[in-house]
Amino acid sequence: MRFAPERPGLRALTWARNSSMPKDDYLDDPAFPAELENLQACLRAHPTLRSLTSSAWFSQNRNRIERILDHSHVENSSFSPSPGKPWLRCLSWNIEKGTKLDMLIEIFRSDRRFLSADLILLQEADLGMARSGNRFVARELARTLDMNFAFAPCFIELTKGAGEDLKAAGENSSGLQGNAILSRFPIQSARTIRLPQCFEPFEFSEKRYGNRAALICQFDIGGRKMMAATTHLEVRNSPRCRAEQMAALIGALKEEARTTILIGGDFNSNTFPRGTAWRTLRSLFRLMTVDPANLVGTTLSPQAREPLFDVLSHSGFEWKPFNDSTATAATFLRSLEDVHLIPRFLRDRASRTLKSFEKGLPLRLDWFVGKNISPVVPLSRRESMVHGLDPISPMTITEFENGVAPENVSDHRPILVDLAWDP
Repeated sequence: MRFAPERPGLRALTWARNSSMPKDDYLDDPAFPAELENLQACLRAHPTLRSLTSSAWFSQNRNRIERILDHSHVENSSFSPSPGKPWLRCLSWNIEKGTKLDMLIEIFRSDRRFLSADLILLQEADLGMARSGNRFVARELARTLDMNFAFAPCFIELTKGAGEDLKAAGENSSGLQGNAILSRFPIQSARTIRLPQCFEPFEFSEKRYGNRAALICQFDIGGRKMMAATTHLEVRNSPRCRAEQMAALIGALKEEARTTILIGGDFNSNTFPRGTAWRTLRSLFRLMTVDPANLVGTTLSPQAREPLFDVLSHSGFEWKPFNDSTATAATFLRSLEDVHLIPRFLRDRASRTLKSFEKGLPLRLDWFVGKNISPVVPLSRRESMVHGLDPISPMTITEFENGVAPENVSDHRPILVDLAWDP
């Protein structure tokens, strides 16, 4: 099995337009699936992380495992030197692993907002998972739009998943899940940033090895440098944990202080601490005592309860101009796996309190944030017709042009922002 060479401080793959796949890119090595399957079997044999990390096998194989997770796979197959219009269209979407990939492909093919996208940031993209048909989700979506793409695994999956995933036919062919960026422009470099570990998934029912991460790509668009990052922050912990993860991502970009930077993804900014009985009880008390209207006001504008926004603000990033205030997801009390930590009578009372939310408690989890760039001011009709496409204000997509609701495809809605671009 062959791995990409490492350089200190940067684990990345870079190559030029229309070049063939590098020989050291293990994702396209025919021997890789069998090699990964062997590693997964050995990882799966350990019931606890302590058992794994204290084993002689792990000492011998740790570098091989970590290099899989640190690797950023890039495919450049198309070339566009500039957007051809004075703005960039960017979308971000947690696609829930790509389990409904055929529906995703149809949306990408038919919805003009995706067809006109310059950058698409994806979270929860599978590679070789039975639940998504053992397909390379990011690659298939990129080829649908004839876009370049980068993929960075976050987890080596050791089960078929959870819930409905377990009913998928067959077994995993590779078993990776991660983040991806699709681009109209050549990807000059890509790197993975491993974020602080706030929750250990190795001993969880959905057993996997790895941790939350961010994928950072660099582009030259019409002679102007741009960095784009996609990330998926931790849900099974506290707002403070997510702030630490965001700080790590911002720290990885500190040398790009004057560069145009766009970060997008699922920040999991639900405003509730989770993961322990005490945190769950605190959250439940809040659900039972706060007026529903005020509760929704907080979950759709979570800045006061999610210190990750303080981290962004102190680092010069903005979010208000890049987003609307529409819910991007919803949750039901019964769907939380840590609900078993609290007494039944308290669960019942909280459920009665939340009865008014027939479609779940609305949450704003998905965001764009930017630095050294601003959303476009929609042009006049005359100007926009010159380019054949109207820019639009930041939006959450609540219905696709084929009439399908995002809720039928993923547990998140996609978000969109058009960025002013003057190279």
